[in-house]
Amino acid sequence: MTSQAPTPTEEAAGTHEVPADSCVRIQPLDDAIKLGASDIIIPEKGPITYRTAKGLPKGRSVSSSEFAALAALTGACITDDNPEPIGAFEYAGARWRFIHYQNIRGKVFQLRHIPQRRFSIEQLRLPPEFLKLIVKERGIIFITGPTGSGKSTTLAATIDYLNRTVEKNIVTLEDPVEHVFQDDKCSILQQEHGTTFKRWDKALERLLRKDPDVIVFGELRAVQVIEAAITAAATGHLVLATLHTSDAPGTIIRLTDALKGHGADLLSKLADSLLGVLAQQLVPTIPTKSGPSRVPAYELLIKTDAVANIIRQATPQHIKNEINLGAGVGMVPMNKSLAALVKEGFITRQTATAKSFDPKTLNLE
Repeated sequence: MTSQAPTPTEEAAGTHEVPADSCVRIQPLDDAIKLGASDIIIPEKGPITYRTAKGLPKGRSVSSSEFAALAALTGACITDDNPEPIGAFEYAGARWRFIHYQNIRGKVFQLRHIPQRRFSIEQLRLPPEFLKLIVKERGIIFITGPTGSGKSTTLAATIDYLNRTVEKNIVTLEDPVEHVFQDDKCSILQQEHGTTFKRWDKALERLLRKDPDVIVFGELRAVQVIEAAITAAATGHLVLATLHTSDAPGTIIRLTDALKGHGADLLSKLADSLLGVLAQQLVPTIPTKSGPSRVPAYELLIKTDAVANIIRQATPQHIKNEINLGAGVGMVPMNKSLAALVKEGFITRQTATAKSFDPKTLNLE
C-alpha cells in the first residue's frame, strides 16, 4: 500500500483572540482538539456532537458557565437584526469559525476547528493543471465543494504556494478570516467582514484602490459579490474564490442561474475570464495504525472555447460532457480521481463507488 500523506451572511461578529498565557479554558474545545474533531455542535441544552474521521460521537452537556464563556469568547449575540451571527476567534493556537443560532430547544454554537498548521499544494495532491492555472496573471478560479470538503484548506494552500513562489500583492475579503498569513514573497492584506469592513458594497468599491494583483474571496454568496469577482477578473486580476457547490457542473449551473437575469454582458465576462473550477470532496481512507483519515478527491474543469460558449449560451447541462472529454487539456472527472485513489491504495472500491457522482461510469479496473 502507498504511504498516505496527512490530509486535511451576513454580519460577522468579528475576531477575538485569547492570549497565549490566558487562564481561560473551555473544556469542550479542549476535548475537540484531543478527539481531532473538525466540527463541534454545542447546544445550550443537550449533548455536544463532534465530527471526527470516525463519525459523530456525542459528548456531555455543557454547563451554563461554559456556554456563557463561549459566548463571551466569540462576542456573538443573537438579535432581531442579526439572528445568526457568524465570525471567528482564536483559542489554543488555532482559529475557530462559528455560527450562533437558536433552535426549538435553545441557543446553539456550531464551530469549525481550523488548525494553523497548513497543508501544502504537494500534500493535498492537487491536479498538475491546477498549478498552471493559479500562476496566471488574470482570470477567475473557483474552488468548490460541500460543507466540510476542505475548500478553505485548498484555498489556504494555494495562497501559501503563491506567497512562496511569486511576488504579488494579494488582497482578501473574507467572512470570516480563517487562516492568517505572514508575508513572504507576497504582500498579503487580509480584510474581514464585521471587523475591518462592515458593508460589502463599500469594501468592493475600495478594493481596486489597494492595487491588488490577486484578489481572494473567502466565499461568494450574494450576487453583488459574484458580479464584483467576475468584473475584477475581467479587468486584469487573478481572482480566487470558493463556492458552496458539490461539483464543477453544479458550479456553472449556479453561476449562470445567478447571472443570466442580470444581462448577457455578465455571462460573457464570466465566459471570457473563467480559468477553471476545482470541485472537491473528502473521502475516508483505509484505516492505518494511526487511525482513520480522509483524503481529497477532485474534479477539475478548465475553460476551453467549448466551455466558454456553453456559459455564454447559458446551457450548463453540457459541462459534464466537456469534463469527460477534456483529458487532453488536463481536465479531471471525479471518477478518474477516485479510481486513482483506489489504485494507489488510499481508499477501497466500496468507498469510491459510494462517493462517485456517477457510479455506473466508474472504472476501477
